[in-house]
Amino acid sequence: MKSFLMVIILSVLGIANSPESQFEKANKSYLSGNYKSAIEQYENVLGTGVESPQLYYNLGNAYFRVGKPANAILNYERAIKLDPGYADAIHNRTYVESQLPEQIVPITPFILLEWWKLLSMSATQKMWAFVSAGVFFVLLVLFSGIVWFKGREFTRYLFYSSIFVALIFTLSVGLFAFRYYNDEFVVRGVVTIKGESVRALPNPEAKETFKSVEGARIIIVDEVGEWKQIKLLDGRIGWIEKIYIELL
Repeated sequence: MKSFLMVIILSVLGIANSPESQFEKANKSYLSGNYKSAIEQYENVLGTGVESPQLYYNLGNAYFRVGKPANAILNYERAIKLDPGYADAIHNRTYVESQLPEQIVPITPFILLEWWKLLSMSATQKMWAFVSAGVFFVLLVLFSGIVWFKGREFTRYLFYSSIFVALIFTLSVGLFAFRYYNDEFVVRGVVTIKGESVRALPNPEAKETFKSVEGARIIIVDEVGEWKQIKLLDGRIGWIEKIYIELL
């Protein structure tokens, strides 16, 4: 009987300490205005290995409430990475960035390149792979029809359709490749400190090129020891110690 009760108690405790339960507790803390407690609880959930767009979004909101815009932007970015179409996270990131003391004005790329990037980043890597596989299957069916019904009048329509589907397949594979490259090879992050020297070389005695901007989104270009070469959205490049940035 005692063993049975112990099993029940342990089961209840396990449910109470589950990531889902901790997440709900964090949400309640946030809604009650206890933002520091909510942050701690959300971070605890992440510490269990669980992550989701909603979790990062809520954590970003909590950090914004306690006056930490860089951490807020960082977590909005993580939410968007998992769900590129997360409109609330995109909106809040844009709002927080508009409140930063120094505004980073992104370089305006060639319009077609910008459209391609937006289209590629509108879906996850897995989604583009799924779309490519589906279109490829349709293409195989069309080619099989052309071979099977060779000589029939309607095969020309199958041929024209296959050309159109082949173009879509090429497009989807290109979008997948672009998304794959950005996910696997482009390292992104956020600057977490204001006014730190960003230098021309990975050396504390090197010439200062500009001051760090808290909350600025960055791309990691290179790394040497404890230094990372960063590129801001406005095109500025320099070296900063890695303790002053957080990676996605």
